[in-house]
Amino acid sequence: MRRKTLGLSLLLLVLMAAPQSPGATDLDSDYYTVGRYGLVSYPNVALLCPKQPAGSLFATCLPQKEIFQRARDHAAVENKLLLIDYGADSCIWCGVIDQYFDGNIGVQKEQIDHLDLGFSRQLAKTMSDNFILVHINAEQEAEAKQVMTDIGAEAVIGGPIPAFIALDPASDATERAYLENAENPVDGEYHGYNRPKLTQELRRTVKVLRP
Repeated sequence: MRRKTLGLSLLLLVLMAAPQSPGATDLDSDYYTVGRYGLVSYPNVALLCPKQPAGSLFATCLPQKEIFQRARDHAAVENKLLLIDYGADSCIWCGVIDQYFDGNIGVQKEQIDHLDLGFSRQLAKTMSDNFILVHINAEQEAEAKQVMTDIGAEAVIGGPIPAFIALDPASDATERAYLENAENPVDGEYHGYNRPKLTQELRRTVKVLRP
C-alpha cells in the first residue's frame, strides 16, 4: 500500500513539472474585464490604475506594450482575433463605441424608438465570439506609437481616433476595421453608431483574416 502511494506521489510530481500548454489559468484576471455578453477587454483600469477617473478605458499607469502583449496572449489562448482600439479617454466617441461593443443601448442620443434590440445583442455577440478587445492609449504617445509601429499600423498614428486594427495572433496578419464609417448622423447631429453597419464591418474583418 505504501509503495502504491509513493508511486502516485511521484506521478503527480512528474505531471506538475511537465510543461503545460497555455490555457485560461495562465491569464491574470486582474488585467481584464468581462462584459455582459462575455467580451474580454484589456486593461482593467479601475483595478490597476485606481487613481484614474471612474469609467476610464485607457490606462496611464501601465506600459502600453505590456497591455498589448497580455491581450495578444489571451487572444492566442482563446483562438480569437485581437481588436486594437487606438484611442483615449479624452475622446468621447472612444467611450461611446465601447458601450456598443458591450451591448448597451441608449448611448449618445441614440433613438431607442427606432432601435431593434436584436441588433444590440448581435453586435455584442459578434464581438465576444470573435475578438479580445484591447485599449491602447494614444496619449501615451511614444509607447502607443511603438505598439502600432511593431504591428505595421503606423497609418493610424496622428489620425482621427478611435481607430481600430484587428490582428490575428496566429499569423500576425492585420486588417484595418473601418468602424468610424458606421457613425449615425441624423439632421447634421451624430446619434451614436449604426449597429448593423458595425456588425457588418467586424464580420468583414474576421473574414479577411480568417477566410
